[in-house]
Order: sequence, then C-alpha cells, then structure tokens
Amino acid sequence: MPALSAASEQASVVGVSSGGYMAAQLAVAWPERFSGLGVLAAGPWSCAQGSLSLALNQCMMTRRGMPSLDELEARRQRYLGLEQVGSSEALSQLRAYLWHGEEDEVVEPKLGDLLAEQWQQWLASPDQLRVARSEKAGHGWPIQLPSEAAPGPHEWGDCRQGGGAFCCPAMRILPEKCWIGSIPNEQPRALVSKRQGKVVNWSRLISQSLR
Repeated sequence: MPALSAASEQASVVGVSSGGYMAAQLAVAWPERFSGLGVLAAGPWSCAQGSLSLALNQCMMTRRGMPSLDELEARRQRYLGLEQVGSSEALSQLRAYLWHGEEDEVVEPKLGDLLAEQWQQWLASPDQLRVARSEKAGHGWPIQLPSEAAPGPHEWGDCRQGGGAFCCPAMRILPEKCWIGSIPNEQPRALVSKRQGKVVNWSRLISQSLR
C-alpha cells in the first residue's frame, strides 16, 4: 500500500462468488488493514472449514444442510487465541456491503442471509452494515444502468455463470455497453461498462461506496 501511495485507512476488500469468500477471509484475518468489506454472491466466513466437500455441498448448494454460525464463531475464537485472525475490536469497526441475487443458482441466496447474520454479530453498529438483494438477479454483479438504457438492472446480472469471458443473453440487446468476465490485458475478471469511450470499473465503484 505505501508503495502505491494508497491510503490504507480508506482501503476496502471486495470479492464476488469465491472471491467474496476470500474477501471475508482477508477482512477477518487483517481487519486493521481495511476500512470496508464488500461481498457479492457468497456465504459466511470460513464456511468450508478447509473441506472441499463442505465447499461444494454446504457453501454453494446446501445439500449437507446450512453452516452453523456457532461452529464458525468457535473456529474464529480458536484462531483468535492462536493470533491467526485480527482482533474482535478491529473487526467491529469495519463497514460491510453484502449483495446477493435472489435467483442465484450457484451460491444459494440463503447463504448470503447467513453471511449478513454473521456480520451483524461482529460489527459494532447496524449502521455499518448494508445488505442488498436483487429479486430477479442470478449469480453476477449488481450494476446501475444509465437511465436511458432499456433493460432493467436485473437483466444484466442474470448470468447464472461463474466467471470467464462471456456475454449474457440479455446483454446482447446492447452489446457495446457491458461485458462480464475478462478483457485481455485490461480488466481481468472484472465487470466493466464501456460507454462514450470510457471504461468504468464497477468493482472500484462498490469499493468507493464503502468509504
């Protein structure tokens, strides 16, 4: 951070899907290094507990039942005693933005509800937590379209995919407006919108909203 001349007190960690799980891991491990957290389309911190089977069957689908927040908190307390995560005081000072699409078929939306409940327990004030849901969105990013655009925001997030370079069917209406996935040598695995010759990094905008 110093090498980039970046203000660490204004840094937020943001991730989508598996990156959302990783963002939470970073925030819990080093809360003193961040001011905010953004998790999109993911479940509670430490959900998989180091198990691939749990990752697939309890942290994406819930065939093995819902994760136990009590078990996950006991895990955090154990790590706290070993100094493998940051202090509860530093964790309580973060601001968090959590988003999930209600029609997500990759990571079940109820896992996002559990994530929100987990952070409600950790944060010092309810004002530090913002939880957003999009009724007709699948597994994707929440974005705000220009007011003159015809399709609604839910159509841009209704991809039901897990990343990579592709264009959702709904996006073919205005293919010059938006891409989900990667743009070679420019914005890897980011959602960007190209409009009037400008590229907007939506992940950066979400991060800015946490400051």
